[in-house]
Amino acid sequence: MTAAIDVVVVSHEGDLHGDHVCQALERRGARIWRTSLTEFPKHEISWEPGSALTIDSRIVQPGTRGYFRRPGMCAIRFDDRAEQLALEEEIEAAFYGLLDALPVDWLDAPANIIAAESKLLQLSAVTRAGFQVPRTVVTNAESQVRTLCGASPVVVKAMGGGTIEYETHRVVLYTTAFDPTEETLASLTVHPLLLQTRVEAGADVRVITVSDRVFAAQRPRLRNGAVDWREPDPQGVDFEPLTDPALERDAVRLARVLGLEFSAQDWLQTPEGHVFLEANPAGQWLFLPAPLSGAVTSAVADALLK
Repeated sequence: MTAAIDVVVVSHEGDLHGDHVCQALERRGARIWRTSLTEFPKHEISWEPGSALTIDSRIVQPGTRGYFRRPGMCAIRFDDRAEQLALEEEIEAAFYGLLDALPVDWLDAPANIIAAESKLLQLSAVTRAGFQVPRTVVTNAESQVRTLCGASPVVVKAMGGGTIEYETHRVVLYTTAFDPTEETLASLTVHPLLLQTRVEAGADVRVITVSDRVFAAQRPRLRNGAVDWREPDPQGVDFEPLTDPALERDAVRLARVLGLEFSAQDWLQTPEGHVFLEANPAGQWLFLPAPLSGAVTSAVADALLK
């Protein structure tokens, strides 16, 4: 007999946030299908256009909810690199194609999340919407880099995911101070850089939005301290809950500008007000103080079972 699925969860093995959300859903009695690019080829799948998807004798039908978080990577390995790339492309086409074609009511649709991950799209959209952001320049022109650096302190940040994934470990590319030395300018011949004027701030702020619900925390920033709080405090232990109604309203409005129900936003607290840095449509919250992090997990589960 085919059993219905209540919630599709796209989250790779080892994603603790996915674990917590699945556990919260199960406590609420939800029937879950959790998958990822690694696990997807292991499922027995049947689908025809206009019909429901059957997975391992379970069915995804209209009304099923969906939570797209961290799809992971394909785990297929071939000696022939060209064959491996071709197979990975086929798996990803089937995976993302089915996710897009399914009659699933996503908390945030995969296509929306992938689009919203673009830092440049974010900065463009929120600037048009009137939010305060650092002066930002994307360039590979040495003269422009020198002019920007001569006017004020500058930081450089990754435009992509901000990590390098090795076989045995992961390296985080932190946002750092940028000086136009011969070595750093050499990178301009490889790719453009995302440079921003450094903002002097009193605190880093992480804001989580789940529909209209907002959860915020702040971490005091030391003068002349690290640009990126993750470098000195990778576990985020120095964050404390924050109540700021004006910021909460801005965070909800910003999430709507980006077309997101869930977002993990980073702001700076300055004497002139809050400055927006970036939003992660599949960001982290478990490092926040326990009552706050648990409330976020519950809010995500509740939103998926509305």
